[in-house]
Order: sequence, then structure tokens, then C-alpha cells
Amino acid sequence: MDILFLDANVIFSAAYRKDSSLNRLWDLPDVRCITSSYAAEEALRNLRLARESRLGYLRALLARMDVL
Repeated sequence: MDILFLDANVIFSAAYRKDSSLNRLWDLPDVRCITSSYAAEEALRNLRLARESRLGYLRALLARMDVL
């Protein structure tokens, strides 16, 4: 299994546009997506400022990855 670290910019971009091709990262076979709690908080904070309606989707993405 490969481990893929996603930074705040990737997480934010995937949540900002639901049709973003970045969303495919969460569906890659044999890949475990991880991030840091700092990156998760940064993505949440920035999305809250830019597009609050997408916060639920961002939380769903974070639930599908390991936040370390």
C-alpha cells in the first residue's frame, strides 16, 4: 500500500470544487491518504472564508483519510 500525504492546498482545492479531478485521489486503489492536523485545520479555515457551503464536503473528505 502506498501512502499519499495531502497538504492543505490539495484538500482545500478538492473540497472547493466537487468536480475537481483531485477528488480521484481518495478513490485510488491501494493508497492511504494522510494529512496533518495543521493542514486539515488550515483547509477548514480557508474554506470557511472562501466557500462555507462546501464545509460538509470537506469534512467528508477528511473522514476518509488519516489525520495525524
